[in-house]
Amino acid sequence: WLAAVLCYKRSLVAHLIPELRIFRSSRTEPCSGTNTMSTLALSCVIAVLSVAAGALGDALAPALAVGDQESGTCDDSSLLQQSSTRVQQRHLGAARDNNSSKQLTLLQWNIGHPTSQEEQSLSYVQDLLSDGAPDFFNVVNLIGFNATEKYGKVTSVCTEFALTTVIYDTDRWQLENESGSEPQKLCLSDKADPAVVARFKPTTGGGPKLVVVGAHFALGPSSNVDTLKARLQIPSGYEVVFLADTNAFLTSNEGFADQLGIQGDIAQTPTNTSTCCYMFPFFDFFEVPPLSFFMPDRIITTLQGNTPVTVIEKLPKPSMMGMHRPIQVTVGF
Repeated sequence: WLAAVLCYKRSLVAHLIPELRIFRSSRTEPCSGTNTMSTLALSCVIAVLSVAAGALGDALAPALAVGDQESGTCDDSSLLQQSSTRVQQRHLGAARDNNSSKQLTLLQWNIGHPTSQEEQSLSYVQDLLSDGAPDFFNVVNLIGFNATEKYGKVTSVCTEFALTTVIYDTDRWQLENESGSEPQKLCLSDKADPAVVARFKPTTGGGPKLVVVGAHFALGPSSNVDTLKARLQIPSGYEVVFLADTNAFLTSNEGFADQLGIQGDIAQTPTNTSTCCYMFPFFDFFEVPPLSFFMPDRIITTLQGNTPVTVIEKLPKPSMMGMHRPIQVTVGF
């Protein structure tokens, strides 16, 4: 893995091993097929081991070489440019049109493990709010967020550094606060695993009534789901919006809906791309992606939708260890 990381930046290894042909493809067409980042990373591992092995490297390098084409050069920089372009296209500018009254935009983000108020994370959240005009946004471990005229909040605080905040658009949604329907601010285990359960109704009367859940589950087997289910009351006629870092490896959205007792069909909004986790500045410098198999952040709803969530790859700088990538989706009703 370390070898792959060191090789990830073409310039470093190319400088040390200028004749290594796996970095000298002459293609101008966008990288595709076998010439992918995965192949490049694998080639890097073998290449570094080859250098250490001497003669073995001489034998393996030609076999791993990417075939020459007619002109130009294709390398990891072109792949990164394409990735950057896709991120820009997928970013919150593509969120719902604010004039569409039949759609909701939902976001979920875990900022990591702060030890104090993180100004860059606060600024990043404000950018997401202004760019996408989300209806509901659950942010885990965000310290110091203040409600505004445009956005209200409901926060569950288990400790100074274990909290979750459901932010909502006050232009479209009114928090129910009558006796018997007050927001619940929960800790799903002792001084940990915060959750919010709150009911909302549309300000104009033109949308569904909602039970919105924002949560942060413990890593590994826990009783969090059972504890939340016991407190989750869904009145007749209400739709459900669930925004959470579930810390789940295998449980599907449908599985969580069943475990929580959410009745009826749910929107098809799977998280198909890894959201966790930013690890070290060293990894960030080499643009190493997060764990490709860990997709704990989920948006689950009984509203209408058939689109996987969008994973927002751009993170605030400097990024915090353990920071997730935000997810968003637009659904209808």
